[in-house]
Amino acid sequence: IKTGLKLAKFSEETTAILKKALPATANINNPVDVIGDARSDRYLAAIKAAFDDADVAGVFVILTPQSMTDIDTIAADVARIAEGQSKPIYTSFMGQKDVASGIDILQTHKIPHYILPESMCTAFQVVYHFNQNVKTKVRHLSALDNIQVELARKLMDKVHANGRSYIPEVETIEVLETYGLPVPQGKLASTADEAVKIAEEIGYPVVLKVVSDDIIHKSEVKGVELNLGSAKEVKDAWERIHSNVKKAMPDASITGLYVIRMIKGSEEIILGIKRDPSFGPVLMFGLGGIFVEIFKDVSFGVAPLSRDEAMHMLEQTRAFKILKGTRGRNPRDMDSIVDALLRLGQLAVDFPEIEELDINPLFVLDKGQGSVIGDARMILTKTV
Repeated sequence: IKTGLKLAKFSEETTAILKKALPATANINNPVDVIGDARSDRYLAAIKAAFDDADVAGVFVILTPQSMTDIDTIAADVARIAEGQSKPIYTSFMGQKDVASGIDILQTHKIPHYILPESMCTAFQVVYHFNQNVKTKVRHLSALDNIQVELARKLMDKVHANGRSYIPEVETIEVLETYGLPVPQGKLASTADEAVKIAEEIGYPVVLKVVSDDIIHKSEVKGVELNLGSAKEVKDAWERIHSNVKKAMPDASITGLYVIRMIKGSEEIILGIKRDPSFGPVLMFGLGGIFVEIFKDVSFGVAPLSRDEAMHMLEQTRAFKILKGTRGRNPRDMDSIVDALLRLGQLAVDFPEIEELDINPLFVLDKGQGSVIGDARMILTKTV
């Protein structure tokens, strides 16, 4: 068959049943020919025998009516025998007006009907391969290590207890760390001197970022300072950030500044979770940083993902060529992206209260060197 489907090979038991039920002139091999003057009982016998054969994944019923064909009875019997079956049945009653009443019966009983057999085969092929992919996905979901579900739950409960839905960077990264995602080296500082101490512990250069429940987009309030290489630069940046935020959002409450190690020589991508009302948790991958809004080069996958599905998300984007290495650029660590997608998918499944989660950017280093989260935020549903 052109769609790539294969005709099932009937067992000896099936052909014996068909031989007994059908006229001697009927074809008892696949495809079965019940002969043009076929009564409803022949259709029933052929369909039941096919359903009972272990090698049959689905049944096609193609009817080309003769003057003596009882269209309505055959349609009603097809609908009746299809009830309670785990295998699908697809129909193509050919003849337009001559078979219209039979088609109405089929559609009333939600039996798929197609004007042309070719369309019927194509539809079945799509559904069959989708189901096979789902089965494969369940069998090949990767076992993930370094996941601390109970600790993640404690962090989530703490947020819920405070009645918050928007979760800023530091707390989001704490949750991501419990699922083994590549969090940055860094700590929250309450004073300029503490920021200097943290910078010296993790090593220069560093980044300072404002932390506030009131601020979602830190760059819009000039709340980020990059590539700080000394204690003086850290202290000066501390003052600038506080001054900038006060001007842009006078009422914003600043928790502190997040001090993290500066990452250089990487590609920036975005990963995310979005809860869809129909599909549930959906994962996103694409170019990160400022490019996510400019190019909108993103792909999506329904969680949880298999490793192959996660890699396919990368392959669907233009970012894939960049990550592979092009025009003298080094190939990047795509395995670390795949691992991050798998972990995000499991997090989304385990915690349905996560409405949205963005990691932007994820700094992807050269092949074999991993990746590091640059920024993250999360939005929870207010009621679970």
